Amino acid sequence: PGFVDLFLNDQVTLLKYGVHEAIFAMLPSLMNKDGLLVANGKGFVTREFLRSLRKPFGEIMEPKFEFAVKFNALELDDSDLALFVAAIILC
Repeated sequence: PGFVDLFLNDQVTLLKYGVHEAIFAMLPSLMNKDGLLVANGKGFVTREFLRSLRKPFGEIMEPKFEFAVKFNALELDDSDLALFVAAIILC
């Protein structure tokens, strides 16, 4: 609430500096302990395949899987996630 009442420059700044955190909060909905959904849910890339990729990509993805497993344990629904992302952007 109130985001649209902010000056446009302030909206852009908040979005620009909160985008990484917001993406990391939304990414777990595409992941589970076994892999990652891609192409709007039409494809699945296994965790083992991602581990087999050249460094540093495989190493970069592993902490994201660990985070996703813990975050998914919260069992947030879409409205909970939307509020969480809004709080990230505005804080």
